[in-house]
Amino acid sequence: VCYLIANAGTDYHDHDNGTGFHYGGLFTFGGGGSPNHNVGTEGNSITVKAYPGDNVQMDGTGTDGGSSTLKSVVQMYYAGSQLSYWTFSNMSMNGSWACVALGANGYTGGGLSNIRVVGNDLTTELTTTQQWGNAIVAYGMASGAGANDLHILANYVHDICADTRGQDTGRRVYPIYIGGYGDLSDIYIRYNEFGWLSQGRGVQIYGHDDEDTITNCHYSHNYTHDAARQGLLFGGGDGSPAYQFLITGYVYSNIISFPGSGDSVAVPGGSSGNGRHDWDCYVFNNTFYGANSTNPPLNITASGDILRFRNNIIVGSSGSVAANTYHPDPTSTAEGDIDDYVGSNNLFYNVSYSAHGGAYFGWETSTLDGDDPKFTTTPSASDGDYEDFELQSDSPCINAGYDISGMPSDFIETDFYGTALDTTPDIGAIQYGSDGGGGSGSINCTGSGTINLSGSGSIIFQ
Repeated sequence: VCYLIANAGTDYHDHDNGTGFHYGGLFTFGGGGSPNHNVGTEGNSITVKAYPGDNVQMDGTGTDGGSSTLKSVVQMYYAGSQLSYWTFSNMSMNGSWACVALGANGYTGGGLSNIRVVGNDLTTELTTTQQWGNAIVAYGMASGAGANDLHILANYVHDICADTRGQDTGRRVYPIYIGGYGDLSDIYIRYNEFGWLSQGRGVQIYGHDDEDTITNCHYSHNYTHDAARQGLLFGGGDGSPAYQFLITGYVYSNIISFPGSGDSVAVPGGSSGNGRHDWDCYVFNNTFYGANSTNPPLNITASGDILRFRNNIIVGSSGSVAANTYHPDPTSTAEGDIDDYVGSNNLFYNVSYSAHGGAYFGWETSTLDGDDPKFTTTPSASDGDYEDFELQSDSPCINAGYDISGMPSDFIETDFYGTALDTTPDIGAIQYGSDGGGGSGSINCTGSGTINLSGSGSIIFQ
């Protein structure tokens, strides 16, 4: 373990200008014939973290002494070598390209595995019109070496690519960008808050090459609010034509609220009709809130084999269209359709179906259409309070859910607060009576330690 101590020594902003995609960082670890890094092992991750009780602030917004703006706080690229079992935790990071940049397209050989970014406060500043400005960027390898076992846990990611809260300069950046370039697997994005994102989407999981794949991606227990665009883009990719690089994905126990004007709350998929990889996607026990235009709260725009859409609360605004747009008919043989839909036990409120003949799609069997979910408080944009989405005692969501037990072992069957889901769960991200203000629990992070989430909000990584 390498402890960083606050208020000790000389402030350090400059760094060697690396040759990687992100031009280096305060911590720069490269590969090649003579790699300048070591690797950890299972149960013995190399950990860089703040000394307990210290507020360590890592500033990646200076310059490197040349013409390039310092890009990242942590940069790990791996040309020809393997980066394994590293953890960065409990720090405040402020970058100009990215806070944490993992991998880069164009390198050959090597790979990345078992990297943890845990319990950090992350933001990026607007310094030049050329910078990217994401908080966490992760790529595979052009050679297909890829990345696996990436855990992004319990971070507070906010005010991305902005000098002041609410600033919008037209840039489109993202707190987390999982960007393809190879085969990626076992990606876990959990227990994070993404807020006040005046410059782009919440999280973008998106490919760039038609051979890219991502398998077993879990997006769960996150709170996303006040984004300039969608709260979550889950899958999809560019190319000619655009394609889908997600193969298996799970979206569950999230609150995704208040997207930008003209955008959906969440978009699983790529462009309509251009799917390359037919995905299996499981969307359970989420609260999607506040689509504020004629776009849908949930917009499914890519081909797939299996979609299971259950136990979700979908709240639009007056004039919002139906929950799913591009694939209303699961029996269609047109390219891009999903083969096996199941939609059940969802609640739709303030959602209009006029664009689709005034009726549910045939695959959607939910009966709570137009029912007020009865949150304890009417959610409000910009207050950043997830407790607004707790249920009143007379909510129609209580005991109205579908039993989702039997999922894979790395699927955490708890609500947003960590309360176990029973065989008759409530609909939505928060179970009635679940309490986020106290209590404690632990999360097993496969082979690298435990995160202890206590009532005080502390995070202990061992």
